[in-house]
Amino acid sequence: MTDRPSPERPDARLVRLHAERGDPHARLAGALADLEGAGWGVLLEGPRALAAQLAAALGRGTLRVDPRIGVDRDALAGAGLAAASLAADWRGAQAVWLLEPAPEDLERARRAGVPVIVDATLAPGSEWFSRGAAHVTYRDSVTLSGHGDAPLCALFGTGEAPAPVGAPPVT
Repeated sequence: MTDRPSPERPDARLVRLHAERGDPHARLAGALADLEGAGWGVLLEGPRALAAQLAAALGRGTLRVDPRIGVDRDALAGAGLAAASLAADWRGAQAVWLLEPAPEDLERARRAGVPVIVDATLAPGSEWFSRGAAHVTYRDSVTLSGHGDAPLCALFGTGEAPAPVGAPPVT
């Protein structure tokens, strides 16, 4: 987890991240948080850890989920979050989890009074916080490493960094 800004371009930092000193999880979380324009980032072991971290941030309840996002519904349910369709009214949901939301999706969420989680697994660094997202997530390690066999998820946000509640990735 990190809450410090980087003085250089975030993508330039990623190229030489391996040469930095310190905890590798903190370095990667910080570099990715910088890339996303986030105040903090948490690296997590997989879908169950991501679900636990989301539940800690949002509370228990309904999570409206874009059907194009391959969420682990069992992991979410185990953390107290029920994944539901976007088709119904968004009011009363803990959050809405969208894949590359259009401006009208962000406006709908704003009118419903629900926070937006943007799934940036396929498009990291897209400035979602400046467009109104409350959280940004990566659901798997393929985005970061090209390998899907090492479970890794990430959650990013602004404001005060939360305490990690999900398991960290195995190194």
